[in-house]
Amino acid sequence: MVSKEDIQKIKDSGIEVSWENPTETEFIYSTQNLLNPTKGYKNKIKRFENNYEYTILKKYDKEKILSFYNLWEGQKEDLNNIFAKESNDFFFYCLNNLEKYNIKQIYVEVDEKLVGFVWGVKHSSDKWVSIHIKSDYQYRGLNRFLNHEITKEFADTKIVSLGTGCQDEGLIQNKKELGPIEEKQYYYVATTGKIRKLFV
Repeated sequence: MVSKEDIQKIKDSGIEVSWENPTETEFIYSTQNLLNPTKGYKNKIKRFENNYEYTILKKYDKEKILSFYNLWEGQKEDLNNIFAKESNDFFFYCLNNLEKYNIKQIYVEVDEKLVGFVWGVKHSSDKWVSIHIKSDYQYRGLNRFLNHEITKEFADTKIVSLGTGCQDEGLIQNKKELGPIEEKQYYYVATTGKIRKLFV
């Protein structure tokens, strides 16, 4: 997948782009906006905070994470999404490299039971990326609560990417509701002619 800017770089290098097909949109936000949420977003956070006795942890047992992940997978409606395998592979890669890449972690328990978690990682001096958020859907407001808590770990940055909607309408709507400052379109492209090293 490439952006419009990448497509122009390809063309400027003398390689013909024979077709381009829009595929995914990346949602980008202001860290400060997420730290200081709008009324609707704030109300959802409060809904969770006010209705449940919870505990926040920053490390968790790997086997319990896996057990919860299986529960979360069972809640998903679109099991045939084309990004499902890629997302699953990426989850296990991150799980096995939490320490290596200094991935920030937030786990939430209710009644000593894991009900959701979120991971994020710093991308550069002023950017971070939310790489996984999984929550038990029966706990209302938990998803927004998790998102708010992980943002606190990156309060010194300016920009955050919450990734794409993975062609999931519910996920796309969820990300739009958070008020992105940019929606960056990506494309699949096919090229003709001699391929050489790009983006040096």
